[in-house]
Formats: sequence, C-alpha cells, structure tokens
Amino acid sequence: MFEFEIHQLHAADLHREAAHHRLVRAVRKARKADRARLAQYEAEGQVSAGEPGPERFTRAA
Repeated sequence: MFEFEIHQLHAADLHREAAHHRLVRAVRKARKADRARLAQYEAEGQVSAGEPGPERFTRAA
C-alpha cells in the first residue's frame, strides 16, 4: 500500500472512532437527564385528588 492510502485508512478509522465517542456521550447525557427527571418525579411523590373512593365516572348499566 502507498503511504497516502494508509493515511486515508487511518483518518477514516479516527473519524469512525470520533463518531462513536460522540454517540456514547449523547447516550450518557440522555440517561443522566432521564435519571434526574425520574429522581425529581419520585421526590415529588404521588399526588392524590382527594379521598380514595369510587371512580369519578360510572358506567351506564
């Protein structure tokens, strides 16, 4: 192989590796945001609309 072809292959490998690292970083960022959103939701607790009782809308017989 010529030196130029080796250089092109190496550059293509570096581009693929960089794209992979960008993808991994984006996934980690999304997972971190999801964990933060879930933690905030769990911290708020379940909101109730009052006394637990029969369903608000009844079915017609």
